Amino acid sequence: LGIFLSNVVSSVVIATNQRIASEFNALSSAAWLLTIYTLAQSASQPLYGKLSDIYGRKACLVFCWIVFGIGCLLVAVGQSYWHLLLGRAVSGIGSAGKIALTSIIVADVIPLPKVAQYRGYVNLTATIARSLGGPIGGWLAGGVGWRWPFLIQLPVALAGLALVLWKLPEPKETVFEEDVDSQPTGSKISRVDFAGAAMLVATVLTGLLSLDFCTKHSLGLVVYSLVGAFVLSLSLFCVIEKYYAKEPILPLELIFKREVLTSYSIVCFQAAGQFGLLYTIPIYFQVIGRESIASSSSRIVPVVVGNALGTITSQRIITKTQQYKGLTAFGNLVGLVGFSLIFLRWRGSTRWFDALLVALPGTGMGVIQSTTFVHLAASLDRSEIAIAGASWFLAQNIGVLMGASISTATINYALRHGLATLLRGVEGRDEVS
Repeated sequence: LGIFLSNVVSSVVIATNQRIASEFNALSSAAWLLTIYTLAQSASQPLYGKLSDIYGRKACLVFCWIVFGIGCLLVAVGQSYWHLLLGRAVSGIGSAGKIALTSIIVADVIPLPKVAQYRGYVNLTATIARSLGGPIGGWLAGGVGWRWPFLIQLPVALAGLALVLWKLPEPKETVFEEDVDSQPTGSKISRVDFAGAAMLVATVLTGLLSLDFCTKHSLGLVVYSLVGAFVLSLSLFCVIEKYYAKEPILPLELIFKREVLTSYSIVCFQAAGQFGLLYTIPIYFQVIGRESIASSSSRIVPVVVGNALGTITSQRIITKTQQYKGLTAFGNLVGLVGFSLIFLRWRGSTRWFDALLVALPGTGMGVIQSTTFVHLAASLDRSEIAIAGASWFLAQNIGVLMGASISTATINYALRHGLATLLRGVEGRDEVS
């Protein structure tokens, strides 16, 4: 349920961000509805691995459900664009934990040979949510209004919170040094690497903001300041984690393992490609095909259907053969072929065959999401899975922001260039373009 809600929210905002931003006269800042959510997710996600080791999976998951519900409420009742952005940031913090902890709990309680199967169920749930969120969000935005998709999630979030409190026990076998419930509060707090956590959050935020500003603005003082802050916070984080932290929030020796870096890199670049595609599809069909928000949002469905196909197929193969390296190469190849065909065929065409090509990158991403997480679970000790798994989602979110930023920069450049050409010789041309 947590995975479903988090992905529904993302899909709804992908489909409706232009409509929402235009209502607040902030169309040029529409991408921030996506960006700030991803920033909040990315900054908080790595923390949940270690914090759930200290405080327990259940306590952290309860916190995440509450924060997510508060964020949805803030968006639904927001009266200014800044209120909406605040709500999206709060939602992102809650969503980050729900997504990461679900996979961590799966790795805790499910035997390794079946991890791929259950990860497949998680990915399939996310896929169904993404396929429903866009069309439903577009339909509601064009009908009763864009606030309703966020209001509807409040009772569902309360139901999810109740289920966690009622049904979710702590894993019988854990990697905790001792039972989390038996530890005094002061002991738990003393184990938290606050300095490392603060520097990690600062590193992620300044790094992602540097990327975002570099693709949307010309180089200037703001960009240079962000890059400088990123380098400084990253350096301090490395020093703290290596020399001072008793229980590092993100151990450097874990992150630089070959298996970990490989999984992170693959899922990051695949996520960048897929999210850039998801961001572009509704805009393409609204402009080229003159389609409504609801109709253009439904064009995302082949992507998520392909994602489901890739997920289900790969998890069955992994469960049966216990092999995943060949599947990883296959997933990358399918994605490459799909993006190449889209680049060659989407030249103003809205024919059904060309529209279905988006299923290929979706299939590749479905395969990659299954294989890379299984690769982590198979390569690491159980004591490392929570931290490495949470950071796996950070790598994916970095890819998401890369895709959104690069797509936005490309579209804006093409729009400015096209307007400048069409308005050549017209007075005030520079102000328009």
